[in-house]
Amino acid sequence: MEYVDTLIIGAGYAGLYAAHLIRKKHGPHHRIIIIERDSRIGGRASTIDFGGTTVVTGAGIGRWDKDDCLKELMRDMSEPTLQDDAGGLREPCDARVAFGASKFCGAEPLMEVPSRQAHVGLAPPTDCAHMRAEGQQSCPHQRLNRRFLTFPIETFIHNPAYAFEPIDAEKTFKQLTRVANARTTKGKTFREFAMAHLGAEDYRRFVQSTGYSDFEKEDAMSTLKLYGMDDNFCCQDAKLFRVPWKQLAERIVEKDRIDVRLDCEAVSIKLPYHLASKGTLVSPRSEADRQPLVKTKRGPTYVCGRVIVATTISGLRKLFPHNPVYKHIQSQPFIRVYGKFSADTKHIMAAYVKKYTVVNTVLQKIIPMDVAKGVYMIAYSDNKSAVVLNKINSKDTFCRLLEKSLGIPGDSLCLIDMKKCYWHEGTHYVKPLRNLEERIRLIDEAQHPMSNVYAVGEAVCHDQGWVEGALKSVKNIYSEL
Repeated sequence: MEYVDTLIIGAGYAGLYAAHLIRKKHGPHHRIIIIERDSRIGGRASTIDFGGTTVVTGAGIGRWDKDDCLKELMRDMSEPTLQDDAGGLREPCDARVAFGASKFCGAEPLMEVPSRQAHVGLAPPTDCAHMRAEGQQSCPHQRLNRRFLTFPIETFIHNPAYAFEPIDAEKTFKQLTRVANARTTKGKTFREFAMAHLGAEDYRRFVQSTGYSDFEKEDAMSTLKLYGMDDNFCCQDAKLFRVPWKQLAERIVEKDRIDVRLDCEAVSIKLPYHLASKGTLVSPRSEADRQPLVKTKRGPTYVCGRVIVATTISGLRKLFPHNPVYKHIQSQPFIRVYGKFSADTKHIMAAYVKKYTVVNTVLQKIIPMDVAKGVYMIAYSDNKSAVVLNKINSKDTFCRLLEKSLGIPGDSLCLIDMKKCYWHEGTHYVKPLRNLEERIRLIDEAQHPMSNVYAVGEAVCHDQGWVEGALKSVKNIYSEL
């Protein structure tokens, strides 16, 4: 057996943030170990190189006015993205460039694109559309951030395009909010509640127009009050910033000197007083009886001062199989598909996809990544659409889907490379409840599964679908650590 002051299960951003806050609070001599079943850190937030540019695999852009925990973490890690010349946190520049954000599912480019979590460092084009229109040689935000060219902070304007006739989703959502009350939402999913008031056709158009379906099966009142549907609408004053997810995760481990053990899976968590003969539960006689024991597959058993579980809902159910609270939390898939087009067809995509574009097919959203290099996010989808796309491996099939979605003549496009980033448990939601107070109690119970054992992460937060929600879940229990 191996003793550790704090054992963290899961090296995603909730686990890394927990390690960082504990290091700040308890100092360098507090022993922290993170075990991670995969062979890398960062969880659903990372970056990769594709087609000569940097793209995100999951989470993407940060929201300046909402993501306070994320900004604090980046400040603590001294990332230049959020530092001014004096070392302080600097505001984004106010360049009038179009924007793209999205939910926990993603990132967007430096072009005219719209909203919802997404979120990471994508290389800016050599010039910007708004500058070309004004006949200037270079973009002012690029000059302003010259010494921070790798991860500049910029202001983007939410201004999506549609390949179909959209409904006014913002106005429709406000209408739904006005008719919502304890009686009309009790025990209903958002889909059930909204369809009863909008009708099937307008509800279908509403979902298509938002570009997401991750809210449909969620508790209705939770969607109305906590989901953050405003991030899907045209928020002209929204300020977003890039996050170098992969580098930031590595920086946390390095700066805080965290012992991370990859390819190490936790299989059970027990308290010593659970281990009485024949499984009889007895009261703890000493502090040692309250120290959790974590058994790992092909690794040691850890004796822990405390345990923090930072996994998806399937991980929580595996470690706490008899805890009924986790049955109320569900996961859903999402996918990002990137494509690089041939030199003789990339101009076609540039003509049809000038910015973040919402389509009414399984592709859902198409986003320019690097137009000059012919790199696009050719699908950004969730739920059933994500499952369907994950089964398609043919570049030709994706070309035909793109042509159909955008109204491009058949056999016009040619993909020379493609990359899929699929997450079976992409985001989470809470099943229908009686009211919001019940949800608050549910999440609190979910974060406290056992004595000296805590659960954190996007699965057990109120801001589900966002990295910020995962970080806030850590802050919720910080005083107990």
